[in-house]
Amino acid sequence: MAPAWVDSEWGRVAVASSGFLADGYDLYVIGGVEHIMAELFSCDSVSRADCLESTEMLALKGATSSAALLGAVLGQIIFGSLADRLGRRVVFIATGALIVFGSILSACVQEFGMGPRCLMMQLVICRGLLGFGIGGEYPLSATICAEGTAPRRRGTLMALVFSNQGIGYLLSALINVILAFSGAPLEFSWRFLLGFGAVVPLVSLYFRMQMHESESFEKVAAAREQGDHGVDMSLTVRRYAWHMLGTAGNWFLFDIVFYANGLFNGDVTSIISLGLEGRKETTMKGLLIVMMMLPGYFVGVAFINKCGRKN
Repeated sequence: MAPAWVDSEWGRVAVASSGFLADGYDLYVIGGVEHIMAELFSCDSVSRADCLESTEMLALKGATSSAALLGAVLGQIIFGSLADRLGRRVVFIATGALIVFGSILSACVQEFGMGPRCLMMQLVICRGLLGFGIGGEYPLSATICAEGTAPRRRGTLMALVFSNQGIGYLLSALINVILAFSGAPLEFSWRFLLGFGAVVPLVSLYFRMQMHESESFEKVAAAREQGDHGVDMSLTVRRYAWHMLGTAGNWFLFDIVFYANGLFNGDVTSIISLGLEGRKETTMKGLLIVMMMLPGYFVGVAFINKCGRKN
């Protein structure tokens, strides 16, 4: 028996928010993980025979960071298209399952006697799979929120859903700080950070399975059964071309700065000194970056309906 609140307006907002929270966590956490791996595997930090030279370490870190983003681009395109054909609910379940699977696999990579290079190459593949699921969450979370909320509150609630990306960033930074200040072993720390990314989507997965298909999609599906194959997309694109260009262009510029701060926060904050040592310093600087960006989310939520989308 499905809980009644799951199909309510706030229920759909909560389930959609879980997708953005998981996305924010998984995309931000890799910066801290890569910093730990550099301490464990780089020849600049350890003296093991199979350590990685600085240039190779940088290349593998770059590949690990980029894998999730490449997967996300593919996931947005593929799962966004599938959601219009198969329905929101089933595709939303699939993307959540991919995030759970990718997070667990990422936490379980091993050297298999072939050194850290083998481990990091596995991580690149697992992060790509994880990113594929993350990419699908973006269009699905936004669509589920838009189709399940009343027009007069839609702007505020969609902004609230998107703000959970910042909560995911905060959760990642906080867990990293806790692990650093508790003195947790480095090996445990990076595996826990990656594995924890499965927790929120795993909980959310149950409620996704209990959700009913959106009313908007059910109407479209019924029309298709009667031979109506929908609107001409070329006409739609031409009519809303400037709206789409403005929205997508701003989002593109925002993402350049947003993901750069997340994926390469260690480099961004290297010029800041908080007077701490080692990982305590690094993790606190990462938390500082997150705390600086969080207020913007909530200002947007508070004023989007009062000032308007454009303003």
